Amino acid sequence: MEQLEQIPLTASHWVFLLVILAIFVSIGFRKGVIIPALGGIFLLGLLAEAPHDGGLNQGIFGIQVVFQALLNAGNELFDIMLVIALMVAMLKSLQQLGADRLMVAPMKKLMVGPWTAFFALGVTMYVAAAFFWPTPAVALVGTVLIPVAMQVGLPAIGAAMAVNLFGHGMALSADPIIQGASRLTAGAAGIETTTLVPYTLLFSLTVGIVAITLAVRNLRRDMRSGVL
Repeated sequence: MEQLEQIPLTASHWVFLLVILAIFVSIGFRKGVIIPALGGIFLLGLLAEAPHDGGLNQGIFGIQVVFQALLNAGNELFDIMLVIALMVAMLKSLQQLGADRLMVAPMKKLMVGPWTAFFALGVTMYVAAAFFWPTPAVALVGTVLIPVAMQVGLPAIGAAMAVNLFGHGMALSADPIIQGASRLTAGAAGIETTTLVPYTLLFSLTVGIVAITLAVRNLRRDMRSGVL
């Protein structure tokens, strides 16, 4: 087997790493990531070899890199955003007709206690998020089922945990229906989305089961101790 040629690390590699860390820090402090991302792209453009190096030309090239990055992002994301927009529009139509309440109403019958409410709420959220994406699915599921779940003894934090672990966690990480997130990952890796989907499903199930198990354990402990 031929030995892979080692690529030396340059200033661009370190700047890229620092930008990624800055984005994670911004997410951790619940701040926007647009400024760190655009600033990082501009810095990478400054460090790149421009057609005419030096001074003002290098700065102009950095701005061109930012503009090109925005164009590339638009090309990659436009069709995905269009599908999501159509899904949201369909969901709004269902809400106007009152069909959204009819869709999730049967799950109310399963909510006879806090733990049946937790899993009924979570599974419903997973299915809704798989078809509509998590954010619009919260409006579909949360407004109808969360009050019922709380009435049968599930704490508000437990309802929030169910919605987010099943929806924003498992459903979004797998994204088995719309496959928007999967397509972005597959495109970055240079493979077909259909090749990636089984692995994203396995990953979401593994991580989701672990997270839900820990959530239920801690929630049960706090409910027994009277904290919740």
